Amino acid sequence: MQPNMLRNIVREILRECYPRKLKPNENFISFFVQLLLLDPNWGITENFMNSRSNVQNLVKYVITKLEAHDTKILTLKTQFYFTCNLQYIDNVTKCNRESILERLAPLKAEILSGDYTNQGYDNLRRNIAVYVTFVSGLGNPGLSVVLAEALAALRSIMSEVEAVEFTRAPNYIKEKQLEHLRKVLCGIRLFNKDSDKGGAGIENLPHLLNKAIRVVKAEIQSALVRIMERVNLFTLVVDKCYVMKECLGHNKMVCEIPIDVDPTFIDTMKGLLLMHRQNELFVRNIIELTEKMEEYVANLYQSLDAQLRETHKTVHMRLAVPVDVIFPLFETLSDLWSDFQDQVILLSKYNDIVNNLETYSSFVRFDMEVLELVLDSINNDSMGENNRSEESVHCQLVSQNEEVEILSLDSFANPEEVKLQYLGFCCWKLVETDGGLIPGVTNMGIAKFQNKYYAFSTPEACVEFCKKPGEYINHVLNLGRRMPEFIRFLDLMEELQQVIGTDMLVEEMEVVKVIGEKEVQFEATYVQAPHIEHKYKWNIWDLRREALVLANVSNCTTTSTQTLKNHSTQSIRTQTYLQKNKEVQTNKDAYTNVPKPKTFIFGLRGRRDDKEIRIFFYGILIVGFTF
Repeated sequence: MQPNMLRNIVREILRECYPRKLKPNENFISFFVQLLLLDPNWGITENFMNSRSNVQNLVKYVITKLEAHDTKILTLKTQFYFTCNLQYIDNVTKCNRESILERLAPLKAEILSGDYTNQGYDNLRRNIAVYVTFVSGLGNPGLSVVLAEALAALRSIMSEVEAVEFTRAPNYIKEKQLEHLRKVLCGIRLFNKDSDKGGAGIENLPHLLNKAIRVVKAEIQSALVRIMERVNLFTLVVDKCYVMKECLGHNKMVCEIPIDVDPTFIDTMKGLLLMHRQNELFVRNIIELTEKMEEYVANLYQSLDAQLRETHKTVHMRLAVPVDVIFPLFETLSDLWSDFQDQVILLSKYNDIVNNLETYSSFVRFDMEVLELVLDSINNDSMGENNRSEESVHCQLVSQNEEVEILSLDSFANPEEVKLQYLGFCCWKLVETDGGLIPGVTNMGIAKFQNKYYAFSTPEACVEFCKKPGEYINHVLNLGRRMPEFIRFLDLMEELQQVIGTDMLVEEMEVVKVIGEKEVQFEATYVQAPHIEHKYKWNIWDLRREALVLANVSNCTTTSTQTLKNHSTQSIRTQTYLQKNKEVQTNKDAYTNVPKPKTFIFGLRGRRDDKEIRIFFYGILIVGFTF
């Protein structure tokens, strides 16, 4: 597919993710779409406009998968993360160097373009010493001891006259001289540390690196043990849930799980098994890389030790050594020191990758009680990997197909180096269980078909595979088309690209139903007389109406009331308590006479009008008049 077309599809998916508040990585979407487009049944051609409806279907499918956030998407994200990190693992050290140089760019610019005529050339050498110390990782130049040692080493190789010439040279020559000074100065300080004549602030990097490798390797192996515990558990569950049964002369794998278990349980288990098998593969690759690093660091340490010995031998009992002789030795020491630093960065990256893989695995939860229920309820002949290998000692694969050859492990010079298809998982069970990863047992033999080697878990699986080997291989490719998470894991990329022009890899056979006639005879006494149910109601709404009435009645409560004119009125008795006499005594005895108010009315008799006058007295005071 053209890059522009892929870019347009990715942009459309990201545009649809925005209103759904999904924030996927653009590179991951491109990775996912490329795997999906290995299936030509999507109908997306080079003509983008003619396949517009198919593109929309693809976009909807991707959005649905991203919203589900199930084990399949986590498996693809893990593949994308691991592939990107290992593919560009060599650039990790380069990026680290560039990051250090980027942070030191202002200091480097001052060294190359600064005016030291008035400041003095001691400032130039001071800046160079600080720059070299930071770039080479030789301690903290903020410490006076470290800076003094770096300045002393720099003065021994850069005089005042050379400093003046440095400032007058063009920038490209300055950069070359600065890099040369960095290597020589680094080698001098490492030599001084080995001679016990300096080396302040310089860590014993080879010793620390060896110790770190042992610690990281132990942690990675512990992570592998935890992954394998889950792998064995999920493998046992998947193997127990599928039972081999004979149907029309062929063996088939039939899924049998308890009735009370969710039907999607087995698909979840197969997804978890794939994800943890993939993590196992990744962690084993990291362990292999760590072992190679351990061997490389050991050789690197020997090279450093040999180089230091040669340097000591060169300068021993000499007052002066030609520059052409000693400077290359110092530069070699600097390169070896840089290699040690790069290995530290790589080791840290390996550890981060394993930790992130475990973080991805922690996002998936499963119910352990359901697993135990399934394991307890299903009793078949399935077994673990160790028991399967022990039981297979007395079994051998048999082929009735001339195109399929059965080979024993003894026929190979290096059995461990034999590349098995599908990582050694049973091809027949992989197809019959629709993605179940059951490991094959090589002790029974290895099947060779078209110069490729296959392993099987049981002799019956090999017999069924030998009947139609090409068809089963196409079934695996079709499985990769339907489930893109298997493409990278089973290394199906190249084979799928070869058949990208074929829409249908496998013809689905219709299941033929066997029909037969059967007769049953019984006595007439068992025939019941016809009975008419008069309360039968055919309308479902009548039944619902009755159900609502009964529901309302069940929520009702019974209450009773009584009136006063009722002969059965119950008497209600109450009891009262009289108030108690209370006495209060103050601290001081005193009293007061309150005057009694009086009212005099004048004009009651002898007046012709109806007016009267009232006078209010309160003691000896007249309070008021009323007319």
